[in-house]
Amino acid sequence: MITLSIQKCCNCSKPFSYKEIFCSIWGGYRAIECNYCKTKHFIDTSNKIVFGLFLFPFFFYKGSYRIVVIVLWISLISSMSPFFVKYKIDKK
Repeated sequence: MITLSIQKCCNCSKPFSYKEIFCSIWGGYRAIECNYCKTKHFIDTSNKIVFGLFLFPFFFYKGSYRIVVIVLWISLISSMSPFFVKYKIDKK
């Protein structure tokens, strides 16, 4: 069984908020800083590619309700994305 859960901090295991992750994705994949331990988390590059691939195909849809289909698809994918996108601590 698949369970949807918001990612937790890799350092202190406190969960990020849905809003933090959602705004990070739509803000150009900016880093998220944990509110408790102040560790910065960066989105995994593979997640950027997957997210883009989910949005890309519907731009070629040629039906009569093209705009409606695209808006609904983007809304669905973006509302679900905080449950699937994974962040990591950058170890430079």
